[in-house]
Amino acid sequence: MKILAFCNALLYALIAGQGFYMLLGGSQALRQLSVGAFIEQRQSVDKAIARNLSASYLLTLIYSASYIFLLVWNGGATQLQAAATIMAFLLLVADVLIATKGNAPLNKEINTWQAHAHPMDWTTHRDLWIRYMTWRNWLAIFALIAFLLSLVQF
Repeated sequence: MKILAFCNALLYALIAGQGFYMLLGGSQALRQLSVGAFIEQRQSVDKAIARNLSASYLLTLIYSASYIFLLVWNGGATQLQAAATIMAFLLLVADVLIATKGNAPLNKEINTWQAHAHPMDWTTHRDLWIRYMTWRNWLAIFALIAFLLSLVQF
């Protein structure tokens, strides 16, 4: 159980890591890019990270669901511990929903753009992508905090 909790904490931290990066300046840097640089950055990052990030989310959801099941099955969790663990899981599910309904469709569209062939309102797409990411970043960070709180014995 402790190993599962430790692995789960690492996975939540991995996902929250992108949130810290974006909130500490990544979003601001994206807003300062020219259209060509933005397209190149998004296409390159999406190609390089999409599969690994999806696998990380899936693994975290599986580990988290397993951990919740074992907490309930063993009956050894306090109400606060169970609530915090479930909250972390639900926050991660919300992150995944925003990713699949918001960022993924935008990524698919941005991946078709070229530096000289893009929508005139490309900044609207960029700003929406960043807005979705900001929501997801906060959800991931709060999920990490909730899960870490579930590990603390009060």
